[in-house]
Amino acid sequence: MTLSIEWFNQSEARQMHWDTAGLSLCDVEQALQHYGSDDFPIALEMAEYLFGCWSARRIAMLPVDTRDRLFDIWDKHLAKTL
Repeated sequence: MTLSIEWFNQSEARQMHWDTAGLSLCDVEQALQHYGSDDFPIALEMAEYLFGCWSARRIAMLPVDTRDRLFDIWDKHLAKTL
């Protein structure tokens, strides 16, 4: 699957929705599963949001493999840009 320009244009609206409606751990797991796929921006967007908005306690609630994926994104992509 390839992401459309509309998907990218709706990033701000998605994040506003997450701010108001919240995110379940399942939603986070599903988004981060796109890491390493053609839809990598889904995982990157979610990781950026989590590191900006979630507490360490909330991140610690993620399953170990999901948390490992999140920190892999941080190490390889986000730590260099923030």
